[in-house]
Amino acid sequence: MLDRQQLEAFACVIEYKSFERAASALNITGGAISQRIKSLENSLSTILIVRERPIHPTSAGQVLLQHVSTLRSLEHDVHKLLRHKNNMQSKVAIGVHPDSLITWLAPLLIELMKAKQVCVEIISDDRCCNLNILKRGDVQGCVSVIAEPLDGFEVHALGAMEYKCVSTPDFMHRHFAKGLGVHALLDAPAITRGRNDTRHTAFLRKLLGVSIESFPCHYLPSLPMVQEAVLAGIGYTLIPMDIAAPHIADGQLVDLMPQRSHLEPLYWHGWTNHSVVNEVVGKRIIDSASTSLKSICE
Repeated sequence: MLDRQQLEAFACVIEYKSFERAASALNITGGAISQRIKSLENSLSTILIVRERPIHPTSAGQVLLQHVSTLRSLEHDVHKLLRHKNNMQSKVAIGVHPDSLITWLAPLLIELMKAKQVCVEIISDDRCCNLNILKRGDVQGCVSVIAEPLDGFEVHALGAMEYKCVSTPDFMHRHFAKGLGVHALLDAPAITRGRNDTRHTAFLRKLLGVSIESFPCHYLPSLPMVQEAVLAGIGYTLIPMDIAAPHIADGQLVDLMPQRSHLEPLYWHGWTNHSVVNEVVGKRIIDSASTSLKSICE
């Protein structure tokens, strides 16, 4: 059997990204935690941690991390059944698609934390788009744009976020008086979330039938900044329908394509056999998405 103290030492080092911080959290010395992990690696005859900055698990370490998480989840269930409520809340780290966090998912996460069933850590950045956040063991579940599952994870289709292509009325009259043709789109500045944001190029490809990789563009790091910039008339952009609708209604923005939206499918990835991740968190996210997002089949 695997030594539980060694397993917890390993998991803490991955969670805290530091041997020193993990040792402090476990109230042991740095030498002791290093020895526990070395003994664990010897017993398994494999390296579990890439000792670089940032510290992260090897492929074998990722498998073991899922095992530790499952053990913790099982203990949480046992404590719950025995009605031991003091300090028995499970900790869950969740990666969240950035636009989802600002729109449909934020109220659900607040309710989840208010329920006091779990202590939640939310991470929302570009890693949610390529699932590195799962591969490195930073989170146990993730809302992402990627449909393909990783080994050891189960995937559920959530639905699609709806985006509208918008600008100010003045910007539209200056650049798109004759519509969103190729020449107009090559001349008008767009606003996107950064060089890794592929949403805009995918939208243009679907709109025009050809790929346009080079066009005038402002790169801004967050949705609130994009919203400010488009309201200031700096460019045109794609923003979630929930955010666009009030501004379109009061005339600050114009829907440049009223008959068409850009749909971005989303998926929930959760560790297989992790009851807290899948039953407490994942189930709520899936249920909320069914009423908040558009059907992918639409």
